[in-house]
Amino acid sequence: NEIWDQIIESAHASAEPGLLFWDNVLKYTPAEAYAEDGFHTISTNPCSEITLSAYDSCRLLLLNLTSFVTSPFTKKASFDYKLFREKTIQAQRLMDDLIDLELECIDKIISKIEADPEPIETRVVELDLWNRIKKAAVNGRRTGLGVTGLGDTLAMLGLQYGSKNSIKKTDSIYKELALASYYSSSVLAKERGSFPVYSADREQSHNFIQRIFKADPRL
Repeated sequence: NEIWDQIIESAHASAEPGLLFWDNVLKYTPAEAYAEDGFHTISTNPCSEITLSAYDSCRLLLLNLTSFVTSPFTKKASFDYKLFREKTIQAQRLMDDLIDLELECIDKIISKIEADPEPIETRVVELDLWNRIKKAAVNGRRTGLGVTGLGDTLAMLGLQYGSKNSIKKTDSIYKELALASYYSSSVLAKERGSFPVYSADREQSHNFIQRIFKADPRL
């Protein structure tokens, strides 16, 4: 109880610490389907927006939810789900492009290290590190698409933060984010090919993927 009280008091005073339930992370992170390929979840980025496996990269892009509120702070206030879905689809495509930009930079770094005048035994550790980072990026193509401005959005919609209605609205927004981003990812897979370690058989029974299928059978 003392620890819990300290967590709540600190969260109220400074919005820290956030709480991450690791059993849920392992249960609902699709990357766990590829644990034997090196994508077992071992940590997060420093601010915990994205869970990561060894040598993977923190690629983040956020959509500002306040941009999708019409007639804010009025009785007519509403959330534009159609526009939100459209921009989420575009954002997921941009995230995939970001991986290619990262790979270009990694190749430049590797070429620079290979051309350095130091003996190979001096460069081998750094080369190994960057080649592992490149392998993780190429094989998994992990993206971290999320949102910001949720609290302000709820206020603009006239919803009290933490109320049952605010929780219901939050669920609906995140559901649309998940479905639209997975739709966009599916389209990208058709256009560009799936990421190399992808296996439909492995993902078929995954807890999170099953929730996606149940929410939108068309996917």
